[in-house]
Amino acid sequence: MKTKTLFLNVLFATFLAFALYYSYQKGEEKRSYNPYQVQFETSLGKKSIADFQGKTVLIYFGFLSCPDVCPTTLQTVTSAFKKLSNEEQNKVVMLFIDLDPERDKLENLKNYLSNFHSNIIPFSADLKTVKEVTKAIGIFFEKVPLKESKMGYTIDHSTGLLLLSKTGELITNINHGATSAEIVAYLKDEFKKP
Repeated sequence: MKTKTLFLNVLFATFLAFALYYSYQKGEEKRSYNPYQVQFETSLGKKSIADFQGKTVLIYFGFLSCPDVCPTTLQTVTSAFKKLSNEEQNKVVMLFIDLDPERDKLENLKNYLSNFHSNIIPFSADLKTVKEVTKAIGIFFEKVPLKESKMGYTIDHSTGLLLLSKTGELITNINHGATSAEIVAYLKDEFKKP
C-alpha cells in the first residue's frame, strides 16, 4: 500500500508540475478553458473554485466510498482547522471535489462532510466535467473494478491537497500524510501574505 501511495504521490507531483508550468505562465496568452471557472453544484448553490478568491483554499479530490485516504485527509484537515482561531477559520475553506458522481449525490456528500468541519464544502458535477477539470489541473483518477465486492469498483486517485492563495494562485501540493500541524503552518504562511 505504501508503494502504491508513493507512486500516486510521485505521479501527482509530476502532473502538478506540468499543470503549474502551463496554468500560471506570465504573459498575454489566454486559454479558452479555465478549470477554476467551471461551475459545480455545492452546498452553497452553484459555485466555481474562483468564487472563493479572497480566501485561502485547500482543494481535495475524493469520493464517499473511499475506505481510508479520504476520511483520513478530511479528519486531518478538520483537526488543522480547529487549531486556527475563529478569525483565521474565516479566511480558509476546503473544497472537496467528488470523483464518483455516478454513485455520490450532493445530498449524501453534504451529510457525510457535516461529520467533519463546516469549512469543508462539497463540489459535485457530472463525470464529463470532473474529467475535464482533473485533466486540466493535473489530477489523476481512474475507476478500478472490484470483482469480489458489492461496490463493483473503487477509484484510485491523487491524494494530495492543493493549496491556493487568496488570489487563486496554486501555491503547492501538500502531500498525503501531512500532519494537521504542517497544514496549519502552510495556512498561517498564506494568511501573512497581503
